[in-house]
Amino acid sequence: MKRRAKGTGTIIKVGNVYYGRITIKGKVRKIRLSSNQRESEALWREWLSKNPLQVVRDESVRHPISESWAALEDRLIAKATAQGVKAYYRRYFDMFSAYMVKNGKPNLEDVTSADIVRYLEEATNGMSNVTRRNHLYMIKGLYETNIPDRIPPSKGIKLKHETSTPRQPLTNDEIKVLLDSAEKHKFGKQFKALIMVGLYTGLRRKDCVFLRAESVHDDVIMITPKKTEGHGVIVRIPLHPKLKECLDSLGVKTGYYFPDLVNLYQHGNIRFHLEAIFSAIGDITTTVEGRKRKVPLKGFHALRATFITKLAEKGVSLPIMESLAGHLNSTQTMHYTHPSEDVKKAAVDTLSFDSDDGGKVFMHPEVKKVLEACKRQVEETIEKVMGKHVEVAIVPKQDILGGDEAFFNL
Repeated sequence: MKRRAKGTGTIIKVGNVYYGRITIKGKVRKIRLSSNQRESEALWREWLSKNPLQVVRDESVRHPISESWAALEDRLIAKATAQGVKAYYRRYFDMFSAYMVKNGKPNLEDVTSADIVRYLEEATNGMSNVTRRNHLYMIKGLYETNIPDRIPPSKGIKLKHETSTPRQPLTNDEIKVLLDSAEKHKFGKQFKALIMVGLYTGLRRKDCVFLRAESVHDDVIMITPKKTEGHGVIVRIPLHPKLKECLDSLGVKTGYYFPDLVNLYQHGNIRFHLEAIFSAIGDITTTVEGRKRKVPLKGFHALRATFITKLAEKGVSLPIMESLAGHLNSTQTMHYTHPSEDVKKAAVDTLSFDSDDGGKVFMHPEVKKVLEACKRQVEETIEKVMGKHVEVAIVPKQDILGGDEAFFNL
């Protein structure tokens, strides 16, 4: 094969077939050509002529970082990126541009991977990995929009592992306080319903906010979570009677259930409103080593942890919990399960080492209380009718999501 100019790819032979190979935006593409070398050369020239991105880049052309925002902004506008998101990308850009100019790297072509690593260490010191990742997204976007045929120097940079804070589930008392706090908001009816969706579906915040009436089919919510939509994951969650009643009260037949909250989300303001609502629970933050600010333990994501933990406490199997949560593996699901001390004590109490058949059967403490109350009521009724005491055994019929009205004891 003849040597090619940079930016025009190359032709390779796999078996008896020739392929054109070229790197586009950091990704390698292979285009099948022909089994004849001369014919493949002609087909490859034709393909390159029809794809204007694959032109030879003039190495003498420089792209000043200070002038590179406009191209990225055009992409953000074309993608209808929320104003709040665009604002913090602009803030990150200003930080990146000022840092590189100060360190003698005014052009995009001058910046190396080592420069970006040093920038992240200084600019995001004491911040979360989410913030660092957003800085990397912004830098990658600058190269993709200004120098599309160049591999961004941010490619391959690995973020340091960060000790994550546990997702703490909410207690029943905290849930009541939270719902009361939500009702006092300007959009109280929508915020209360939003929290109910989080409790009874375990969906993430964005999926809850953008929930549409069209996603509810025959008392089942079918949704593709935004976080895993690239994997084609479709989650089916039975619609709990209490949640159905709450959603019906909104009177929405088509479109978004929470249009005002969608507007807040698109402007990047919903997080602050939710923090104000959750603050009614009390001090829900903790100090994490290496972080400047305290980290919240019980934010909106705590609703997801509560949903999964409640299922685990009721004895729901791991595969079912994984399916309802839309996780890709069971390890993710286990990260959210935090059984209460009462449940753990009840589980240990079932142990028996005196005989093989003398052990108790594990039963959730709350379920046990309900069954004992039902048994007493039935015995009293029978005693009144029959005039004598009768022993009654009650075997519960479990319907975890469909008929358990005391799921959160609200």
